[in-house]
Amino acid sequence: VDQIRTVSRDHQQLIWTGATGSGKTIIGADITRRANANKRRVLWLVHREEIADQTVKKLITFGIQPGIIQGSNYMRDSLTHVAMVQSLAHRLDFMQKNNLLPDVIISDECHHGTANTWQTIYRFLKANKRCSIIGLTATPSRTDGVGLNTAGYSALISGPQYADLIDPNFTGGDIHLSE
Repeated sequence: VDQIRTVSRDHQQLIWTGATGSGKTIIGADITRRANANKRRVLWLVHREEIADQTVKKLITFGIQPGIIQGSNYMRDSLTHVAMVQSLAHRLDFMQKNNLLPDVIISDECHHGTANTWQTIYRFLKANKRCSIIGLTATPSRTDGVGLNTAGYSALISGPQYADLIDPNFTGGDIHLSE
């Protein structure tokens, strides 16, 4: 979290990468909790129902009751929303009209950020309100060779890898893989 805070001073859009199970959602939930404590709106972008469900459950463990933007789910006024990209793309005007534009976007599986739907959302939100975008992914490179800088990312922070997470010399004795 400290690395993200430091790098975000110079980069509006950054990626935090870590191995699966290294705690990307926990890092994002902590950032969300801190932002909400300062009355800042956070929008989580996800592309699959399983990830939306996992994110909502993790946010709840941090004491955050997020609004959900998915299919016909009701969007309630909350400082935090978890949005399916496909659903949000059709509700951007609603967000603007109802003063729900985020201060921080957490883009889960951000390697999808070069896709047209994601780009439409990024462009709209950045054009209507200055916001930070924190991308989370275990795979910061794409098989099609398109660089994530084309999605606007300008910095990459590497989190711990599996070898670190199971090395007692690195962890202080405990194994730290997230559930």
